[in-house]
Amino acid sequence: MRKRWRLEWAMLAACAAVPAMAELPTKRPAAWHLPTFKSADGKVTAQLGGRLHLDLVKFDDDGRGRPNASGWQVRRGWVNLIGKLYGFDYRVSVDYADHMRSYKSVYLRHRLGPGVLTVGQFKPYFSLDDTISSDDIVMMDRAFVATQLAPLFRLGAAYLGNAGDVTYGLALYSLNDLDKVRPNGEGQALRLTWAPLHEEGRVLHLGLSLAHERYARSSNAALPPGMAVRPAGAKSDRSRLRLFRIQDGEAVAADKHAFELGTVTGSWSFQGEYGGARYDDDIQRALVRSWYGQVSYFLTGQARPYSRGTGRFDSVEAPGAWELAVRYDHIDARQRRIGQPDLSDRGVDAWTLGLNWYANPNLRLMFDYIDSRNRDRLLARTLDHTRALIGRLQFVF
Repeated sequence: MRKRWRLEWAMLAACAAVPAMAELPTKRPAAWHLPTFKSADGKVTAQLGGRLHLDLVKFDDDGRGRPNASGWQVRRGWVNLIGKLYGFDYRVSVDYADHMRSYKSVYLRHRLGPGVLTVGQFKPYFSLDDTISSDDIVMMDRAFVATQLAPLFRLGAAYLGNAGDVTYGLALYSLNDLDKVRPNGEGQALRLTWAPLHEEGRVLHLGLSLAHERYARSSNAALPPGMAVRPAGAKSDRSRLRLFRIQDGEAVAADKHAFELGTVTGSWSFQGEYGGARYDDDIQRALVRSWYGQVSYFLTGQARPYSRGTGRFDSVEAPGAWELAVRYDHIDARQRRIGQPDLSDRGVDAWTLGLNWYANPNLRLMFDYIDSRNRDRLLARTLDHTRALIGRLQFVF
């Protein structure tokens, strides 16, 4: 443990002696932030920052299975070190949520031709909802398309560029991260977006994400691919539904896709995606489908901001803004041995009603009410019905 702490602080110190792109290039217009340290020639800079997402959750379970644990949760407790190092941007983000420590974005970035090259640990470009920063998403939890299909923080290299109304993001990555390095396999991802309308109060966004991943043969080091869904937020572990797991020990190929639509008309905005995946080891196959639709409205008259250069919705800068939102979210998966009937067919449906108050660019209060159902479609019955009321204090600096 001491060695890991020494490694972590050594990395931070070395970086201080890399702005985020989905962590994409972003410049938060903070009302308050820590000062930036610069070398005499200005070629080396360093600035500390972070985010605190403190949640209070109250569950209403239906008595099927163990009840979820209500109470406080530090959902995110990030410490960031960002800056410049002789022409390179760098970033080191470490999350200390829930008495654990995990590395998030740890990369070097450099402008190359019409775009930006990133090397290190980052989120590959996939899905509109996953590309939006967790500080700027409308609901406290991302939709199932993002949480279940989009790759997590991975080690690799990526390139992001834009040409007029089009953005393109390419990523080559390992299925490993800095916390759990194991021979899990590799992947490639591509995201394309087009925004023919991109002015304040009028936005039309279309996007396509594709990914191919290959999981290594299962062993003591590599984990078999599978999918389990928390239906009512990150703290609803005891209501988690396992959709599938392929455990034949063979290498598994996964092909994923997501279609994106986003619009803004005055104070109204819509965001929706349809995604899917196929996992196949030539013995078993799992087919996943997911979609969601989300509508938001600013009660105080603002328009949801959009960044054409990164192809995503951006930070709300208006102090005192109130936003009301509703989302329907669905995911299901069928698993079978090839050429045989389904072994399982399960799914989750969730409705979320949200209310946000943007006190200033640093501080936001959020309230979500979630009503979710886990269903076994082969047996035609509901396995779990969980409701959750969640409040969040979000502070970004």
